[in-house]
Amino acid sequence: MIGPYEISRLVRKHGRYLWLFPGIVPRVLSNYVQLTVLRRPVLRTVEFALTYRCQAKCAHCSAHYLGDATRAEATTAEAVDWARQCLDLGTLNVNLTGGEALMRDDLEAIAAACRPRSTVVSVASNGLMLTDERVRRLRKAGVGIVTISLDSTNPLVHDGFRGVKGCHDAAIRGAVKVRDAGMIPFLCAVATSSTIRSGETEALSDLAGELGMTMTLQTACPVGKWTGNHADLLSPEDRKVFYALTRRPHMRWEGATNYLHEGCPAGVEKLYISPYGDVMPCPLMHIRFWNLREEPLRAIWRRMTSKDRFDRVKDGCPLAEDSGFQKEILGPLNGRATLPMDYRDHPRFQERRQDP
Repeated sequence: MIGPYEISRLVRKHGRYLWLFPGIVPRVLSNYVQLTVLRRPVLRTVEFALTYRCQAKCAHCSAHYLGDATRAEATTAEAVDWARQCLDLGTLNVNLTGGEALMRDDLEAIAAACRPRSTVVSVASNGLMLTDERVRRLRKAGVGIVTISLDSTNPLVHDGFRGVKGCHDAAIRGAVKVRDAGMIPFLCAVATSSTIRSGETEALSDLAGELGMTMTLQTACPVGKWTGNHADLLSPEDRKVFYALTRRPHMRWEGATNYLHEGCPAGVEKLYISPYGDVMPCPLMHIRFWNLREEPLRAIWRRMTSKDRFDRVKDGCPLAEDSGFQKEILGPLNGRATLPMDYRDHPRFQERRQDP
């Protein structure tokens, strides 16, 4: 049952996007009919990593263990086909990410194939390659949103965290270029216990407000280069500050834009696809439920949602907030030289093993 708060949240969070992207309205209505009348699951967002190549060496890189030089990145034709399969399952937002997505010369061709007239096509970037010419190409391809990472209001801190001098300036300049070209710039920051308590997270929020830009705020998770790092995870008090910040008009977190219920959409409304075609619940949960070079996305998603960990939206971000979930889901992944782990090899899913 949807209460007054959920209704007001839906209007507040979704209304803006329907206004900015009117072409998605018919599909939004169709998806809600599927969800509420026919009781069928519908995808909302797909994070599609086109490459793990990147100029930066971020201290918290979540994809650090996912790169595999022995496997070929998706060809343009494969990427277009995989995107089509996402859209056929109702996907409203395809986020083309990486690594650094702009290192793909065919990025614009893939973006254009994502049906931008009826889909919100977004690109995630560190800002280093957002030249005037590249921004124009993205706009022409139909990209509606460009999300740019920002770790600190202090350029030296941001550049040190990213391992690239001038990265902070490039991020701010890139965001302005995106806005001036007629696209929507989102800034993206990860909140840690230290950035919350030092006031840096709030300062980033203030900066986004001053620039007139939306900021996506994420919580620190013990994955990738931060595997085993629990010191940066938010305490219950830190989370109160985090969620208070996300209630600001220009702030958001991924779980607030779900179809019906706020919370973790991993595997339910949201999927992650690697450059090699591996399908995972989210960019931070490195368990593959099979590969698009071997099986259609519809079948893979059906298998994923049959698991009780991914059959409904969970409260908050369990990877960041639930120690039991961290131990159960992330524990078997820690210390592995290569990722992702096949779901059939993960202890959590062995009791109901299903061969593809």
